[in-house]
Amino acid sequence: AYNRDMQMDKEPLFDSVEIIKTELHVLTKLLPTIKLNKANIKKQLEDESLYATDLANYLVKNKVPFRNAHEIVGKMIKESLAQDKKIRKMKDRELKKYSPLISEKVIDKIFQ
Repeated sequence: AYNRDMQMDKEPLFDSVEIIKTELHVLTKLLPTIKLNKANIKKQLEDESLYATDLANYLVKNKVPFRNAHEIVGKMIKESLAQDKKIRKMKDRELKKYSPLISEKVIDKIFQ
């Protein structure tokens, strides 16, 4: 019975290998044709809301309940947009209003 069980696993495994081979073949044709719009990528990376999850995760790792971390980061982003001010440009004094755990050093590390 043990050997029969092992044989039953082989068919799906071989099918999976064939599917992956086909996908890799397609990717080798596709990847060289991709053209990246570097200016657009750079512009999109400046959107600070992109880093919201990372900042919230940092707070959670430092014992802030997720609900509070989400609220803190949401407030930071909302206020920075309303004031047309980048979070990256805020000084420690401004950042500490949101949480004593957030500093320029933390922002620099997360928003790199």
